[in-house]
Amino acid sequence: MNHRMTLVACLLLGGCTGAQRYGVPRTLAPGDLAHHVSVDVGEFTPGKSCDDGRGCTRDEGTLAPVPSWTLRAGIDEGVEMGVGVGADLSVGLDVKVELLRSRSFDLALDPGLTFWGNGGSDFADSPGPAAAVMLPLLAGVNLGPVTLVPGGGVGLVAAGRETGRFTWAGSLATFFRLGTGMALAPAATVFRAPHDEDGVRLVGGLGLVLGDLPAYGVTTPVPP
Repeated sequence: MNHRMTLVACLLLGGCTGAQRYGVPRTLAPGDLAHHVSVDVGEFTPGKSCDDGRGCTRDEGTLAPVPSWTLRAGIDEGVEMGVGVGADLSVGLDVKVELLRSRSFDLALDPGLTFWGNGGSDFADSPGPAAAVMLPLLAGVNLGPVTLVPGGGVGLVAAGRETGRFTWAGSLATFFRLGTGMALAPAATVFRAPHDEDGVRLVGGLGLVLGDLPAYGVTTPVPP
């Protein structure tokens, strides 16, 4: 199993280092900080991978656990930034912008960039770095101490000498607040590259959030 499965799954809804899939649309207050620690594990349905006339093979199997850590900070009202690293030698940056905040429903865009120093050797036909730009849209349904977070997004992936490739994904996470400074967030993502011959992929994982959490029970409007 190659890094491409991990790459596409992680980039679209947070990146392996972005941890957006384990957060919520509501942003941190300015000056607040939170640590996101997560582990992703993938299970893959059969699909075809073809290369340069050397034939096609069936891809299926399980992705070894990939841990990551991200530091998230409230930058301004309705704006949050995340910077992180992953065990797959990835570095990620994202900026979450709140579009809607209400007592029961939130909405945010979370564009980001992820870079892999060694991704091209497995993702492309030639060795080299890999990079991904993603644009996920996150929704939040607030149910007291629990928030359901459906999401979806599109992205562009490039590696080695390959041209950029568009992909898409959808996810669902459940954000459980365990106290004033701790939360757990199991999540699952289904994804497919539209112009690829791979089958549908499923990546699941668990995120642990430590530090400041977004305030709930308030409806402070997002500034224009």
